[in-house]
Amino acid sequence: FNLDDLANTSPHIRKIKIDGTKFLFKFDYKLEINPKIKPLFVDMIRSSSIPYTIDTVTFKNSDVTIYMQENTPSRGGYLIFNDINGTVQNISNDPKVIKTKPNTLIDVNTLLWGQGKSHVVGEISLSNPNKFFNLKGTVDTMDLSVADTLISNVFNMSIVSGRLNLAKFDIDFNEKQANGSVEFDYDDIKVTMFKGAHGVKANTDSMSMAHVEKKEKLNSGFMMKMIVKGLIKKNNKPGKGNYVIGSAAYVREPDKPVFRYVWYSLAGGMLDTIESGFLRSIRNIGKGPNKIGTEKKEDKQEEKNKKKGN
Repeated sequence: FNLDDLANTSPHIRKIKIDGTKFLFKFDYKLEINPKIKPLFVDMIRSSSIPYTIDTVTFKNSDVTIYMQENTPSRGGYLIFNDINGTVQNISNDPKVIKTKPNTLIDVNTLLWGQGKSHVVGEISLSNPNKFFNLKGTVDTMDLSVADTLISNVFNMSIVSGRLNLAKFDIDFNEKQANGSVEFDYDDIKVTMFKGAHGVKANTDSMSMAHVEKKEKLNSGFMMKMIVKGLIKKNNKPGKGNYVIGSAAYVREPDKPVFRYVWYSLAGGMLDTIESGFLRSIRNIGKGPNKIGTEKKEDKQEEKNKKKGN
């Protein structure tokens, strides 16, 4: 055959099985002189010029490590998924298939950072012009300090200790913005605030983490302890008066990869739940489109106008 013949075909793969495989993805978010728009999930599916369909990709006992590096060498961290089992169904850019099966479906169980049992389901629209996708899921009990590798990267604080009882999230994404909710039920969280660098390295063979101690602790005197205690809620328990469901509102930065878009949206909802009422109130003053857990002012005004009937 020749390539012209291949271009007129529509390859149809019934099943791909990935068993016991370890993946490492690295994303370096350096400031680019001429930044390019990064693809969303549906863009990746559409990238082939040849129409194709994959019915099912099955994962069994696999690991995925995602490294996200910020603008400075010390600002990076690892998100680790161990023992992945599940499926991704209907991956296609064939218009004939999309007409009857318009969504790619994700259903995966994993251990987050090797501890928290997590179940994630997702839906990627293959036809929506706004490139819609949804992710929802749960994470069971885990030691929150193991998540410090990425928490400190976003919040500029380190989680010393704490216990997650249950997390739930349900977030809609499109090519402009994410909106959704994050429930974060936790106990006895303790944090340390930092200035300067904080780095993490990982042994990618064993998928384990090791902290690189480049942390410079802020003044640990009485005043700083009071500031930290005043800004951070120690517990967030359903049924209690101060229980908060976080808002996962985040404006997409098109020149940053989709994994960062997803993580920062989740992180924004988590931040909402651990902030004190005072910090939540002052964070609503003068917030911009790229702040964690915030919305564009024009989007909020549009919502107000709709409620008023304008």
